[in-house]
Amino acid sequence: MRHVSVAMMAMVAVVSLFGDASAEDITHCSVGGEAWRAGDVQTAIDNFTICIDQGDLTPATLSTALSSRGNILVAIGAPNHALEDLERALELDPTNVFALYGRGSARFDLGDLAGALSDYTMAIDFQPDLLPLVFARANTFSALGRHTEAIADYDRVVAGQPGDPVVLTNRGWSYTLLGNYQAALADFDAALVFDPSHTLAILNRALTLSLMGQPELGLIDADRAVSMTPDGAAAQATRAQILAVLGRSSEAVAGFETAITLGGDELVKAYQRRLIALGYDAGLVDGDYGGRTKVALEACVADACNLLQDP
Repeated sequence: MRHVSVAMMAMVAVVSLFGDASAEDITHCSVGGEAWRAGDVQTAIDNFTICIDQGDLTPATLSTALSSRGNILVAIGAPNHALEDLERALELDPTNVFALYGRGSARFDLGDLAGALSDYTMAIDFQPDLLPLVFARANTFSALGRHTEAIADYDRVVAGQPGDPVVLTNRGWSYTLLGNYQAALADFDAALVFDPSHTLAILNRALTLSLMGQPELGLIDADRAVSMTPDGAAAQATRAQILAVLGRSSEAVAGFETAITLGGDELVKAYQRRLIALGYDAGLVDGDYGGRTKVALEACVADACNLLQDP
């Protein structure tokens, strides 16, 4: 498992910093940037909208304003709406790295990993030292299963941001998926030195230990993660997966059902797709847990199959 988000606030351009805006009224754009940094999303969107709609901005400034609003829309989970802004921003300025980043993020969220990779790479070509871009591309390589390339990008980010637990955890997961378990454990351990409460590092270490043939040790980490985040579906599912490996089937089924209660219909759909891919008859991918889906999940657990999407 990996984190896919970056520090979006750092990627939303503050319009007043771009170019010579002496002949333009960018007051609302500036207010929008300040509101975003303060965490006031609606005020940020409202002010960028006023700034964009007033119609007297230069193409470069308008591109920046559109990319700012587009990145905010991506951050709040509206990638389709964001694409309208980001495409327009790139028509005005094809070299706008913030717009390329935003469009890449929107495409990633919509499942267009090839498009995301293309956008991130173009943005990096324009601004190779902007680490959030490199981190986003690393996550995209990882999602595509291109883990060697992902690690190369994670290495660049680690070099520039040593001690970042999110980056270390993501790189560790790519190592796990390449079968380099010792390097993975080293990254998870390092992440936990910097942030002992970093749940994803604990969960990834738990799964890695299980893959190494040490599920008992993995269960210790999984139990810890559940105690830290009892309402976390990922923690419950990771613990359930390790219980299945240990042959504790009834507890594993109960754990997955707890995760389903927390994760809702979308998690059921993910499990249904996974069960079908593994050859278990889960019925329709409709988010309805019960019937054939329940029978398929119980059979999968009894076989200690890997119900989690990764590895």
